[in-house]
Parts: sequence; C-alpha cells; structure tokens
Amino acid sequence: MRDGKPALEGTSVAIVESWARLREASFTEDLGFTAREAALCVETLTGLAREELRRFGARVPAKVDAETTRRLAREGIDRANELMSLLREAILLRLLAAGSQSGDGADTGDAG
Repeated sequence: MRDGKPALEGTSVAIVESWARLREASFTEDLGFTAREAALCVETLTGLAREELRRFGARVPAKVDAETTRRLAREGIDRANELMSLLREAILLRLLAAGSQSGDGADTGDAG
C-alpha cells in the first residue's frame, strides 16, 4: 500500500515490466497477444510449482535443519528458474525446427 492505495512491489513490478517489454517487441493485441498468454503461464506454472513444493517437502525437511531447508529452497528457486528457461528455449527451438507451431499440432483455440 502506498498512500492508501495498492502498490506493486518486487516480483510484481518485474512481471509488469516484462509484459511491457513484450509489448515493445510487438507482441501486441493486434497480433493476438493478450492477457490470456499470461493467464496460460500462471495456470501452467501453478501446477508445476505445486508439484515442485510437494517433492521438495517430501524429501528435504526431514533430512536437514530448518536453516538449510530455507537456503536450499531459495537456491532451488533461482537455479530451477534458470534451468526451466533453458529447457523452454530448447523445446521451443526443437519444435520450431520440426515445423510445429502449437507444439503438438493441436488447435490452440486462437483464430487466425
């Protein structure tokens, strides 16, 4: 809250800035890029995050102290983000090279 109004902070600011950079790169509504893209990411990543937390929680806390658990969680987030970014890029490039536009040939539901 800032001056009694909701304010963006931290990661939320970075998300808005990243969305703005996509717009600047011409990923605009005129080309069909809407907030639905962000919603798809949130939906997909929420499931992945839940599974990551489930696996982490089932493995780590019982084997190390609380401080180590917190450190591993923070380091895991940073390193997994890097890994996922690289994996996503490799998958996209592989799919593009194979001539796929939607990843599996299925209709994405977007017109055009």
